[in-house]
Amino acid sequence: MLIESVNSMASIRSTTYNYRTIIQCISSMSAHTRFLEFQSREAVVRAKLQRTFTPELAQCLELQITKAHRSPDATHTVHWLRKAATTIGIAVAPLAACKSACSACCHIPVMLLASEAKVIAKELGITLKFVPPEKRNQPPPKFQGEDFACPLLKEDKCSIYESRPLVCRTLYNLDRDPLLCQHTGESNLVPYFDATQFNHHAIAALHQNNDDFTAELRDFIC
Repeated sequence: MLIESVNSMASIRSTTYNYRTIIQCISSMSAHTRFLEFQSREAVVRAKLQRTFTPELAQCLELQITKAHRSPDATHTVHWLRKAATTIGIAVAPLAACKSACSACCHIPVMLLASEAKVIAKELGITLKFVPPEKRNQPPPKFQGEDFACPLLKEDKCSIYESRPLVCRTLYNLDRDPLLCQHTGESNLVPYFDATQFNHHAIAALHQNNDDFTAELRDFIC
């Protein structure tokens, strides 16, 4: 499936309809309407992606993924996976609503392997936090919104952009504008590019030892 989607509307938790609740309710209805509109255009977006993903790009991507799998260590693996993510971006970015300083996606969970986190930490010259066993290999935490900014977000821009996690490099909103990214309801209605296959390759290439584990970015970095 090309587009990740959730068809349910955000629910209102409180029966007290204060100003904030009313705004959230209006936002939810607006977001759901836009999502349904996008669904009607999904085939068009799919066709555009098929055109932008040229045979040359597909061949380049396959080569980069292969090199990632054959790399001798995590540093080289991440290097080739980043190149593969860039290749994906060449095809997808022109169709995405994502722009500089659009930071809504920096307020959602970011899951990554410890092996990739170590590569990032080495590049930044920092020491990773100890992640307790109970926080390892858990489902993504259920948080999002303006109160949960990535600790590496500075003035609505990623402060480690060149070293940002792989999952961040392939997160593209394929709608015509960032309206759904700005929706603050409980349901994720953003029509993201489906990077599932790339993520599976990344995990398989990086998972080189038995003590590797996944955790949320905020558990690795203060």
